[in-house]
Amino acid sequence: MPGVKITPDMNFSQRMNFSPITDSLYIGTTPSASDYFRLRGLNVALVINLRVERPPIRDRYPQPLKTLWLPVFDTPLVPIPIYALNKGVRAALEVIQQGRVVYVHCAAGVHRAPALGSAILIAQGYSAEQAMRTIKERRPIADPHAWYIRRRILRFAKNWNPPIPLAQEADTMTK
Repeated sequence: MPGVKITPDMNFSQRMNFSPITDSLYIGTTPSASDYFRLRGLNVALVINLRVERPPIRDRYPQPLKTLWLPVFDTPLVPIPIYALNKGVRAALEVIQQGRVVYVHCAAGVHRAPALGSAILIAQGYSAEQAMRTIKERRPIADPHAWYIRRRILRFAKNWNPPIPLAQEADTMTK
């Protein structure tokens, strides 16, 4: 739809439901193949899928959106691995630093996606509490305070080590 500005409130699909958390981070439900057009219109460059039960849907566009599949469970019996949060955060920061948008989803956008969304905000300078509050305010259905999700967010915040930019890393190595 050339010339049409895509906005978050436009209803293209009944299946995909999402919330803009920041200008560069959206959290929601699993997009269908037809939703990729909508995501492209929102300047999304990376779709992160946290569903263990469903791999990413193939984007059939000639220049497909980049996807990252981090299959994790939504259960207190199998906590979200910190390495998965780290991998998702590093991929998201790379896209956000390019001025693009990241779409993070799980099945309902209630636990897993808000956990990674919180980790992304923490990596951008939010405290864990600010990150969880921001997500809850902007996506009321989200529950980052569920005890087993909150525990992973707090663990991520405690252990987060920002990546060293390559130029800075090279400078450090020469000293």
